[in-house]
Amino acid sequence: MSASRDARIAASLVGLRSPLARIELTAGQLARSAETPGARALARAISVAVCEVDRGLDVALGALSGAAPPPPADCRRVLEAVWPRLASVLRARGVAASLAVPETAVSGDAEAVRRAAVALVGDGVARAEPGAHLALCLCDEGERYGVRLEGAPGSPQDAAFARARALALTLRAELEVEAAAGSAVLWLSREPRA
Repeated sequence: MSASRDARIAASLVGLRSPLARIELTAGQLARSAETPGARALARAISVAVCEVDRGLDVALGALSGAAPPPPADCRRVLEAVWPRLASVLRARGVAASLAVPETAVSGDAEAVRRAAVALVGDGVARAEPGAHLALCLCDEGERYGVRLEGAPGSPQDAAFARARALALTLRAELEVEAAAGSAVLWLSREPRA
């Protein structure tokens, strides 16, 4: 295939991520509000299928690219762009929401940060009770950077952060769950993934 055709195919595949994210968030809402165990199981099955399709997109994009990863982006701008949609999902469930980003640029993989935010908020909205407050934060520790969700109930032993766990495996990232604080952070390395 030609390079321009590969680029068009890759752009189309990347374009599928936004509708997949909306499907996953909606499935999380459905699982939370479903009145029967069967309906909840179907909603969870949709979320699992979305994760599988997302992994397939990773494989397809990797096969097409063979090129260097995209240049680092300012991850603050990525979160600020995706935040209105995520916050509206939280507010629709009766959950207060806030976003915190550092004043200085946080350079990193824009797509990984967007996916981390969607996964963490999806996990949080599935568990948070109406009236709760969830905060999404961008963290920077020099060699690594990440997205933190605060205020989500759960512990490392349960499935509270199933979407984030699956994404951490896909991205070869590290998920730290702090059960006592009700938070989870998906850490990404600035070192290129092998």
